[in-house]
Amino acid sequence: MLDEAILKTLPYIIACQKNSYRKSITSTLVACKEISAWFPPKAPSDSSTERGGEEKSNGKKKKKKQKSQKKNDNKDSDGPAGKYGLLFSDTVLFPTGGGQPNDLGTISYKNQDGVEFTQNVLDVVRMKDDQRIILHYVENPVEKGTEVVINVDWDRRFDHMQQHSAQHLITAVTLSHIGWSTTSWNLSARKSKHNQPCYLDLGAELKEVTADVLSDLEMKVNEKVRNSLSMQPNVYEPEEFAAMQSDVRSGSKGIKSGKGPVRTVTIEGIESNTCCGTHVLHTGHLQSIKLLGAEKGPDKSTTRVWFVAGDRVCDHFGQLYNTSTKLTRLLTCTPTEHYQRAHEIVQSNKESARQIKNLLRSMAELLSNVNLYPEYSIDYTIVRHVDEGTQDFMKQFMRIANDNTKKKETEKEQASDISATILVSIGNSADGGACMMQGMPKVIDELGPALSILLGNARGGGKNGKYQMKIGPNVFNEKVIREMEILAKEKTLKVLNEMSV
Repeated sequence: MLDEAILKTLPYIIACQKNSYRKSITSTLVACKEISAWFPPKAPSDSSTERGGEEKSNGKKKKKKQKSQKKNDNKDSDGPAGKYGLLFSDTVLFPTGGGQPNDLGTISYKNQDGVEFTQNVLDVVRMKDDQRIILHYVENPVEKGTEVVINVDWDRRFDHMQQHSAQHLITAVTLSHIGWSTTSWNLSARKSKHNQPCYLDLGAELKEVTADVLSDLEMKVNEKVRNSLSMQPNVYEPEEFAAMQSDVRSGSKGIKSGKGPVRTVTIEGIESNTCCGTHVLHTGHLQSIKLLGAEKGPDKSTTRVWFVAGDRVCDHFGQLYNTSTKLTRLLTCTPTEHYQRAHEIVQSNKESARQIKNLLRSMAELLSNVNLYPEYSIDYTIVRHVDEGTQDFMKQFMRIANDNTKKKETEKEQASDISATILVSIGNSADGGACMMQGMPKVIDELGPALSILLGNARGGGKNGKYQMKIGPNVFNEKVIREMEILAKEKTLKVLNEMSV
C-alpha cells in the first residue's frame, strides 16, 4: 500500500498521545487517495464462510450470520464522512480506538498559488493492518507534500479526555475496593440526538450493585478526583513492556504488544493500564464524577453502570433542572411530588382508556344491529363510520355485525348463499384513519380496490372476502363517507343481480 521507507517515517505514537493537551500541529501530507483506494477489496478465499456466509459442518450446510458493517454509536452523524483520506507525517487528531471515538478538527494550508484553504476533518481512522497509517477524511483532495496546520476541536477532545479518564478511575477503584472488573464500556457522543450518558459494564450481578454500593463507590472515586492524582502516559518498547507486564492491567482495545511500542496510562498510586486514548493530566481535571444508576448488563453476570464526568455533570444537572422546572409548572406541585403526581395521572389515564374501550365495544354492539339499516333486506350492506373509533372498535363491529347478519339469514325459511357486505371506518380529515370490510369474495375483490381509489389511493389489501386499508389525512368528509356507502351498495347489488340471473 505504502513504500516501507515512507512507513518508517510515520510514528506509532502520535502527537496527541504524547501530549493530550496539544491543540495543533504543523504537519506534512504524505499521501492523498480516495477513501475507497485505501481499502482495496480482499482476494477471494477458498473458505465456504467467505462465500455466501455458509460453512460446512459434518457434511451439512448451516447458515452463518453475516456481519453487517459495524455501526459506531459514538458517531455524531449517519451521513457520509468525506471523499478523500489524507495521511500526515504526524497529527493531533486521535483516531477511533481504545473505546474512545475519534477527534474532529480542521486542516489549514496554502496551495501552489498561495491561496489559503481550510477543510473540516470529518472522521479519523486508524488502519488495522498498520497502525501507523491514520487517515483524515475530508471532502477535497490535497497535493502530496503540502504543509498543513492541523487543529483539534478542543471542546470535543477535552470531553473525551474527561469521560475516558473517569472510566479508568471508576474501573480501577471498583477493582481495588470491591474486586469487580470492567468487561466493556461506551463513550457516548456529548449532546447527541440520544443524549445518553456513558456507561461501563461491571462483572457483577445486578442484585449485588445496590444503591448503597454505588453511593460508596462514588464517594471513593470522587475522593481520588479531589486528590488531583497524576495520570501519566508512558511508552515502552515491546521488550520493556514484556518485562513489566505483571505490573500493568492489560486489556484495553487498540493495543497490540509485540508490534511497535506499547503505551500505558498510570493513575498515581492506583494502577497502570495499557491504553492508546487521550487523558487528563491529573484527576482534578475530572472536576467530579456522578454514578447515575445501574441496570442489567448484556448478560446475567454483568451490570451496566451509567455515569457522567467533568463538564457533562453540569450538562446533566442543567437538563434535569430544566425538565424539573417544566414538570413543576405542568403538574402544579413541588419537585419532590413529581413522581406521585405523574403516577396518579398515568393510573387515571389507564382507567379512562379502559372505560373508553368498554364504551366503544358497547357502541359497536349497538351500531351493528341489523334493524338500524332499513334497506338491508334489499342491498345486504351495512356501512358505518365513527370518527372517534379505534382498531378494537372496528374489529368488534365486524365480528358482531357478521354474527347478526348470519342470524338474520338463518331466521329465513329458505337457505341462502348470500353473505352481507360489512364496511366500517374510523378517523377524521385532519388525522386520517382506517377501514375494514368483509363479505362475499367477489364483492370485496371489486369493492376494495375501488374504495382505495375513492379514498385517495389508500394503501391496503386483503383476500378471501376480507380487506382493510389505512387512509391518509385530508380525505374523510361527509361527502366521501356517503360515497363509500353508495359504492359498497352498488358493488353488492351488482353481484346479487348476477347471482339471481
